[in-house]
Amino acid sequence: MPTIKNQLYRDFKEGKVITIFTRDLLDQTLHNITTMYRDGKFQKDHSKAARAFMIVLWASGGRPAEILNLTAEDIKRNTNNDIVVSFKTLKSGNPRSLTLSLQDKFVKEFWEYAASFTVPQMYLFHPFRSNRTRSDVKVYKKRKNPITDEIESYLFKSYEGKIYEIVSDKVFYYFKRWIADIFDSPDGHDIFPYYLRHSRLTVIADDEGNTVEDVRQFKGAKSYRSCLPYMHATPRQAKKLGKGALK
Repeated sequence: MPTIKNQLYRDFKEGKVITIFTRDLLDQTLHNITTMYRDGKFQKDHSKAARAFMIVLWASGGRPAEILNLTAEDIKRNTNNDIVVSFKTLKSGNPRSLTLSLQDKFVKEFWEYAASFTVPQMYLFHPFRSNRTRSDVKVYKKRKNPITDEIESYLFKSYEGKIYEIVSDKVFYYFKRWIADIFDSPDGHDIFPYYLRHSRLTVIADDEGNTVEDVRQFKGAKSYRSCLPYMHATPRQAKKLGKGALK
């Protein structure tokens, strides 16, 4: 089970109905972003970048770090008048690409922002990127000893020299301000950018026409096990299960 990152995740673990980050909530957030930058709440006007970040975060179900790594060359327009977003591989997942329709007003706004970059290697969301340097990184994992039946740690990977990582601390700070007062009952809701990934994948899993394999493909995962945390009870599922219990 992945780390429970915030209060909403703890609610999910307890079996409560998930709160989906809906299109209306996205629209409210975008309005909030525009208002805050217009009113000088931030030193520099990165409103277009902020809006585009929220749109692709909501639409793609991508990890925040994956989106921060997007460059202009990762966004292409195909012959069907759609755009294709290619995500770089993070962790141990599979590379994946996502096709979004330009008929959608939010997607169109994201495309116009991405297309404004003239250098292919430029990061789309450079205002929100932050780096961390680590030296001689060692990655440990845990496993059960078949003889003693005890859990022990072992060296999984070792990286020599300096490792430069993209961390999401900076965008977390901005994100918390962008979504301020968006939820009707924010008390106890500690929302991070990763929550939109959880919300999007839950919506995909909740669609009656989709299977766990569809979720795995969309997520870019190698294992079905990593898809299970997204198989939550949603309002529609809860209603369906309630009717089924009466049969």
